[in-house]
Amino acid sequence: MAENLVYLKNNLEGMSEDERILFIYSELIKILGQAIAFLKKGEIEPRVTAINKAIDVIYALNSILNQEGGIISAQLRSLYLYTVNQLTTANYRKSVNHLNEVLTIFRELQQTWSEKIRKDKDESNNHERAVLSSHEQRAPIQSQIGGVELYG
Repeated sequence: MAENLVYLKNNLEGMSEDERILFIYSELIKILGQAIAFLKKGEIEPRVTAINKAIDVIYALNSILNQEGGIISAQLRSLYLYTVNQLTTANYRKSVNHLNEVLTIFRELQQTWSEKIRKDKDESNNHERAVLSSHEQRAPIQSQIGGVELYG
């Protein structure tokens, strides 16, 4: 168990903020899948534990939202609180439908976040290529003026 925590900590430390959120979404999806499986098998204690763990993770996601993040942060906050309500209802009513709804929401968030990361990386790579191209264009000019002193 301790080895898993060290592995997890090392992985999280090497991730960007966006990658961490994507990782948390992935872990939350696993937890929700477990809760559904426990519910279908009639295993009460593991189901309750899994749902409570999912709620804790969602509250943690909610707590790291930027308070001045504008409309997207506000919408995520509302969505997170809605999913907590759905999980509480799922636990009380033993409802697979409520669990599946929350699972669907976080799968969509995971996919959207993954696309965001990909787009950000593409934009970053395009910017780096533009900067490199700019430096390559200046290199011939600098070699042409060679040892000429411009300020002297």
